[in-house]
Formats: sequence, C-alpha cells, structure tokens
Amino acid sequence: MPLLTQKDRIVFFIHIPKTGGSYIEETARQNGWDVQFIVNGINAKKLDFMPVSPQHFHAELYEKIFKLEKKIEIFTIVRHPFDRLKSEYYWQYKQGISYLKPDEWISFIFKEYHKNPSAYDNHIRLQTEFIPSFADCFIFKLENEGIVNALNYLGLNKQNNLIKKALGYIRAGNSDKLKVSNYLAEIEDIFAKRRDDIEQFYIADMNRFGYNISKKP
Repeated sequence: MPLLTQKDRIVFFIHIPKTGGSYIEETARQNGWDVQFIVNGINAKKLDFMPVSPQHFHAELYEKIFKLEKKIEIFTIVRHPFDRLKSEYYWQYKQGISYLKPDEWISFIFKEYHKNPSAYDNHIRLQTEFIPSFADCFIFKLENEGIVNALNYLGLNKQNNLIKKALGYIRAGNSDKLKVSNYLAEIEDIFAKRRDDIEQFYIADMNRFGYNISKKP
C-alpha cells in the first residue's frame, strides 16, 4: 500500500483496486508528494514472487509490515461493489484480459475468487479486507466525491484545477466503458440482471460501508 510523504507528513494510503487509487497517487506525485511502496509499469508475470503488487496489499499483508498502531495517518476510498465489479469487467475487456460475455465472466470471477481471493492482483477481493483491523482509517466513498475529499485530505483542495479534474473523473463514471461502446448495452443489461448476485457476493462490503441492497422489482 502506498506511503505518501511530504515534508514531515507521512500518510498511508490503502489503495483498493478500481476505486480511483491510481488517480490519487499520480496527482499526489505531480504535486510534491513522494509516493513509495508501489510498483508500476512492470508486467504482472515478473511480479509473481509477490502475492500481489505492493500497492494492492490488503490488511493481512500490510499489517505484517507496518506498525499502524503508531498513529500514522491512514485513508482509503471505497466504491459501491456493483459499480466496482462492473468497472473491473470493462477494464479487463479493454486490456484484452478476458473476452467472456458478462454473464459468464461474473460466474467465472466468483469461482476464481473462491479458489484464490488474490486473483487478478486483488482486484476482486472484498473491500472490507483492505481496512486495518486495529487502526483508525478515514474512509471516503467514490460516489460521494471521494476523489475530491481525498485531495482535500492531502491538502490539495486549494488547487481548483485539480478539483475540477477530480469532479470530472467522478462524473464520468465507468470511463472504461467508453472504449467498448458497441458492447455497452448488452454489458449494462446483463450486469443489471446479475445485480442481486453481485451485491450478495459482496454483502460484507454492502453492510460495512452502508450501501443499500437494491430492491427487487
């Protein structure tokens, strides 16, 4: 998980995949923060000596390394599990990782997760498993201007251009889907039909972070 440092300030950022973490890291780096304990631009196959890439460590891993009881600053961004998984599908499709139809992919991903919760570099893991067990953590929700609030937390709130970009990032929603627009209608329809399955799969996240279960028609 990335450590963000600037002058005397050290901030532990819990980067949950598909919640805007890369945007936070890059924006912080461009504005004077050192971003450490992170590996980018390396083929995943070359990192197979690690359980997952360091920026995606979940609590069980990073709590063995960092003494978080030392009152270090900690924050994270979470996302509605349904939107997070759908974003992962669009991303995998765009990257050429999977060309499975949405319905097949959802069932496949659930099975893969039960075999290996760290599958796909922790992109599928429950968000609750990233939250520290014995340390305070500021939790921002992506859909509640979480990117803006995270930038505020890092003291970047006075830079209006960053806030405008962040708001644009949020309002764009699943920007990945624009790359596969010809497939969009089918994807959205099938995900909507599987929404209950997805929310039940991530029920721990739904409950912990206060997301409402969708009502069946």
